[in-house]
Amino acid sequence: MSVFTQSVNPVTGQVDWRIQPENYDYEQEVARSAYADMLHDTERNQKYEQGLRAAVAALRAAGRPVHVLDIGTGTGLLSMMACRLGADTVTACEAFRPMADCAVRILAQNGLADRVRVIPKRSTELTITGEGGEGGEEGEGGEGDMPRRCNLLVTEVFDTELIGEGGLTTFRHAHQHLLEPDSLVVPSSAVVYAQVIDSASVRRWSRFSPLGDLHVPEDVAECHGTAAVHDFQLSQLARGEFTPLAEPVPVFGFDWTNRTPIVCDRTSVARVEALSSGTAHAVLMWWDITMDPQGEVLLSCAPYWAHPDTQQHKSPSAADVPWRDHWMQAVYYLPREVRVRRRDEFNLVSSHDEYSLWFSVNDNDDVPVPGEVSDPGPICLCGLHVTCSRTRAGAMNDPARHQAYSAALRAAVTEGSTVLVLSEACVYAVLAARLGARRVYVVETSRITRRALQMYCRDNDVDEVVEFVEAEKLAETVQERPVDVVFAEPFYYGSVLPWHDLHFWYRKQQVKELCSPQTRVIPHSAELRCLGVEYTDLWKIRAPLNKVEDFDVGLFDELIESACQVADSDWEPHPLWEYPCRALTAPRTLATFDLADGEPADQSAAGTLAVTAAGSWNGAALWMDWLLDPAGEIRVSQGPVRPVRPGDPVSWDRYSRQGVHLLRAPATVTEGGGVGYEYKFTAESGEVQVKFGKIGTEES
Repeated sequence: MSVFTQSVNPVTGQVDWRIQPENYDYEQEVARSAYADMLHDTERNQKYEQGLRAAVAALRAAGRPVHVLDIGTGTGLLSMMACRLGADTVTACEAFRPMADCAVRILAQNGLADRVRVIPKRSTELTITGEGGEGGEEGEGGEGDMPRRCNLLVTEVFDTELIGEGGLTTFRHAHQHLLEPDSLVVPSSAVVYAQVIDSASVRRWSRFSPLGDLHVPEDVAECHGTAAVHDFQLSQLARGEFTPLAEPVPVFGFDWTNRTPIVCDRTSVARVEALSSGTAHAVLMWWDITMDPQGEVLLSCAPYWAHPDTQQHKSPSAADVPWRDHWMQAVYYLPREVRVRRRDEFNLVSSHDEYSLWFSVNDNDDVPVPGEVSDPGPICLCGLHVTCSRTRAGAMNDPARHQAYSAALRAAVTEGSTVLVLSEACVYAVLAARLGARRVYVVETSRITRRALQMYCRDNDVDEVVEFVEAEKLAETVQERPVDVVFAEPFYYGSVLPWHDLHFWYRKQQVKELCSPQTRVIPHSAELRCLGVEYTDLWKIRAPLNKVEDFDVGLFDELIESACQVADSDWEPHPLWEYPCRALTAPRTLATFDLADGEPADQSAAGTLAVTAAGSWNGAALWMDWLLDPAGEIRVSQGPVRPVRPGDPVSWDRYSRQGVHLLRAPATVTEGGGVGYEYKFTAESGEVQVKFGKIGTEES
């Protein structure tokens, strides 16, 4: 059996119907479940077992039996640990049915099928025999899911924000309905830390700033943005790119044992002293959890400069702290940027509800009462923060990109030119008009973005020159023919992988009747480039587990591998500036696309990536270079920002997501070897395929 799925092709723009296996949605959900990265986190696994060991010992010392409840068991790892430590009974629940079924099989493979009962439900749906569920669904004396309440809870319901997966409700419900009084919990507590910083680099991901003589409307420049968390690997942010304005401070504590009630809505106010003079642009956030009842086993998600394990180091670095992608750190952009002076005190106001956090800074006494929830975080009023991702906002604020696009437009636009902009969320129509264009037509598909761009036009006094046109009405609207310049950055909302922005090529073909051989096309051409690399840690998100803490989880590997073969592409997008890697080859141009004079046509090529540095070949990276002028002298690269030296770390453009290929079976390569590849571009679908062969051969 097969099913038809409908989607908009990000390259061609056409609506595609594809035949997929009947269970495609199921396989896709399994493939994206992201348990593997978490299970590769050795520190997490070991500290969970240390916490369990201490809790079991404490219950035994008190003469109590050990009845464990494992909420969100996943592969069953924590339940198996509880069994190994001598728990009397273990009950595990898992709402994601494929994982619940997998856990049952893994338990059996490890000889623990009769020790753990797996219930395929959410914990909030569980009932106790004789007690009835929440609201009395079962009724007094009814048959429930569990024969008794438990006295030891182990669970991992945390995300980068700590509480974003609904952990507060999970813990509260468990204490009220599933646990005995004075139960122990692993982990036992958590602390959220925040640090106020000044950073022009970080600010680019949120606030829109003037570039050159391009004026930013006040409504856009002063827009607070959105309260949505920006999670990334803070340890990869260079220390010179931000100035700490205060020491990290604990802003919230959570007692998962419920000795102190778990509250969903709170505000705290910390009075902090400014370490330096500057402007408070953002707040960095991370959290620690304590695993054991005695508070001796700590797991910290702090970046390296604030991590408790690096404080004795003279020169700590990112390599000194455990890598994890399932729990990162976060940036919160402030609704009001406040200027502070060194040694002055100011207020850091922190709030959270059931699922999220938000922050503000002020330098006066007008602060919320601690314990009461403050107003919700910032809300975007300009529209750009709604339609543009953080990555896109950063690209729009990038001085290097602005310099390149400005140079290309200055070379192409003359007094009286007609310009057609076929890019989305693009402000360069304003610059084209200010360079003397008589008419600038803009195709912008988002009404929200169009409203913001119209503000740019008004504030730069070009609103009578720039006209926004629906794509299907271009032919009847554009009177000046042929147009002199067709321009794109390029950027499109539907793009996910680097080559998806070749959508510009297809849009340009749709307006051929508006052009002539003399029409300048920006970008003039594009290159698809590739690099063989050794990822330091990123490979873990797709690598098989085999065994975790001596438990066989090979069945989980088989489940994920089978799902990935059905639902996954060979390439996935990642911001590689956050994920260090070492170059094993020189960059290779796989294909060139003639955007100015050519039409989309099938391409194919084969060759070898020469290995010029020894290492572990565990993946490759793809990106696009956009050549803006006919001579190829003005280039915008979405790949490395500095020359690549084989054997050395690669510095990646941070305002793009590169295409990442990860090998499930990395191979050792030596200098002088090679890796065969095959490249194929299918014009009808806009699909790019790049496949690699055996190490040391040219066969694919």
